[in-house]
Amino acid sequence: MTEVPLRTRPPAAYPTHVPLSGLQKGALAVLSAAGAALRPQRADLVATVGETSAGPALAAIKRRMLRDPEGRRVLEDRPRVREDLLASARRAPPNSFGAAYAAFMDGRGFSPDERPPALEFVQTGLPMTGLAVVAGELRLAAPLRKELNSVFLPWALQAGSHAADLMCIYYEQHLEDDLEEMRRRYRIITAPVPTQGVTYASHQGKLGSLPGGAAA
Repeated sequence: MTEVPLRTRPPAAYPTHVPLSGLQKGALAVLSAAGAALRPQRADLVATVGETSAGPALAAIKRRMLRDPEGRRVLEDRPRVREDLLASARRAPPNSFGAAYAAFMDGRGFSPDERPPALEFVQTGLPMTGLAVVAGELRLAAPLRKELNSVFLPWALQAGSHAADLMCIYYEQHLEDDLEEMRRRYRIITAPVPTQGVTYASHQGKLGSLPGGAAA
């Protein structure tokens, strides 16, 4: 790979692409990250951090997926986890992955577009997900912050590093698979039960605007 100096802009990758030099990307990422941490409702700043900082991580994810047969199929088909997948999951048999997924999402009012950012950071290495964890923690009440650091963050780090590569799972094709078999196959560590008795709904207004879906 040809080295590009920090001050040199690379060629455009597509007609509407506005290339930035390494120095410009770094400055834009830092300033946008600071702004997103202070004002997480600014979706434009959150998106800018993701776009300017994700290049190496995305390249690494693609290499991993190309080495995996199921991951290659995901890259070829480019499936999207959307509301229609959730509708299909609701029709899956009891005790299946799809049924458990639908119950989890519906019971918490989650959107299929959200991801737990701490686990996602371990699995993908995307800097934006790490920022979501840090910024989200700063906005939590003290009891919730304590539980996050003592219970859920250790779980997320262990679960993310122990599990199979979650980017290489073609989820749409496993909705009817037995849930316990899925957990064994992909080495999934189930999440702990909250000890604070806190529900997502009770804090949705306070946490719902965190960057990267940090409320998840």
